[in-house]
Amino acid sequence: MKKRLLLVLFVTGLLVLALGGWMVQGLRWAATGGRARGLPQPA
Repeated sequence: MKKRLLLVLFVTGLLVLALGGWMVQGLRWAATGGRARGLPQPA
């Protein structure tokens, strides 16, 4: 039973890390202007 709990925690942790990394990348992409990255950014 304890092994199953550890496995669930491990998988959940991996999912949280993956989602966190994806969100950070999305925020960075939005902060850099997204598709309009080639255009000059206003100061």
